[in-house]
Amino acid sequence: MAAKQQSSAATDAVEGFNTAISETAGRGREMMEASLAAWTQEAQRFYDEMSAQGRTALEQLKACQSPVEVLSVEQAWLAARSKAYLESGVRFAQVFAAVAQGHKAAAPVEPPPPSQAT
Repeated sequence: MAAKQQSSAATDAVEGFNTAISETAGRGREMMEASLAAWTQEAQRFYDEMSAQGRTALEQLKACQSPVEVLSVEQAWLAARSKAYLESGVRFAQVFAAVAQGHKAAAPVEPPPPSQAT
């Protein structure tokens, strides 16, 4: 009788362990999927913003008539690009912090508008 109880207790322990491992693996998978989706969305947004800034700067450079105007466009482009890197880094950090806390909707609800080179 004692051997049967020990066997039953061991089986229950193994089943409990297997359940815990399965649940942990499921949460890990959910976190990975949410992180990948958030990263993909933010990377695409960042790429789109960089492309738009580049096109704007090229159009402005075509209109330049002096080296001073070229430098002004380049400075504005560099400032806008630096701001975009900073904003994107903050959004990445917010998204991954939300994912780490277990929130499924990790992406910001209303993203700020893209910075434009001026």
